[in-house]
Amino acid sequence: MLEELEVSIIFCNFALAIRSIGAEYITKRLIILTFKFTVMNKAELVAAIAKKADMPKVQAAEALEAAIAAIAEALKKDENVQLIGFGTFAVVKKAARKGINPATKAVIDIPAKKAVKFKAGAKLAL
Repeated sequence: MLEELEVSIIFCNFALAIRSIGAEYITKRLIILTFKFTVMNKAELVAAIAKKADMPKVQAAEALEAAIAAIAEALKKDENVQLIGFGTFAVVKKAARKGINPATKAVIDIPAKKAVKFKAGAKLAL
């Protein structure tokens, strides 16, 4: 069974100026948005692959592991992985930058790093 999560995001805007009859009022505005979505875990994905491909779950799990390993290996070599219709996995280089430690307010150096970016393809468009 898919796990259903509910996330509430609260946005606060403490300085919303409203003009009414020539006077200015500062109000506090609170907006609450609620999103409901389901999460598919790895075991459920393996079961779905096995059902759609009409194969045992063990073989589906091995196929999924092989696909993940192949994608990870290509990304480690700084290669993009493009699955037509599904999407593209790409390595992006993030430059070194300055940051602030929120606890101490001290300026810190954040080193350059590589990150993985995914861009959804046409078949994933909703």
